[in-house]
Amino acid sequence: MIGLLEKDLYLIVKNFSFAYLIILIAPVFAAFSNPQDAMFIFCLMIALLFAFQITNTMSLDETAHWKKNVTAMPVTYLCEAASKYILAVLLAILAGIGIGMIGLLWQLLYSISFTSIIMYIGIGCSVVLLYACIIIPISYRFGTTKSRYIFMLFVFIPAGTPLVLKALHININFNFLKNINQFELACWLALCLALCVFISLFISVSILKYRQDN
Repeated sequence: MIGLLEKDLYLIVKNFSFAYLIILIAPVFAAFSNPQDAMFIFCLMIALLFAFQITNTMSLDETAHWKKNVTAMPVTYLCEAASKYILAVLLAILAGIGIGMIGLLWQLLYSISFTSIIMYIGIGCSVVLLYACIIIPISYRFGTTKSRYIFMLFVFIPAGTPLVLKALHININFNFLKNINQFELACWLALCLALCVFISLFISVSILKYRQDN
């Protein structure tokens, strides 16, 4: 499994393009008009930037016909699938670090609270893991070409939802989160994410077994 993880990390580093950083231009422009909203956009864009690397590595595997190579190796279906989820956890941590660094910079410029920074880090990590839980089994079942539509949904739904709510004059206030015990909230979030990962991993392993048998 370590070898599979090293292979994916190598592919990410080798194929990383600074063109990916273009998606961070939008929050920069938003910062001049509404700094508070800009931090949330930064959070989502950084999370999606790291999350997309999961799709990217799986797409490169398909291009190189990696499926034929891995079946010849003493690698179980569980190890093959689990390596992708471990990669997702590492990418979520990196996304959280990136969001935290920008959050600290934003705190100096616009005096946002440290609690807000922690919240943005949690949102970013959750986006990466939830994306992985959906995209990995779908990519195994239908291929990465079709699974890219899921990435589009992850981009357009967060960006479009505020516009739709504003058009419908619906105001959602998240101040109630401040009244919830932060530690309990973090524990429940971690528990839900862990459950999603285990369910998704089980589905992915089942798909790999089905694909090999057929």
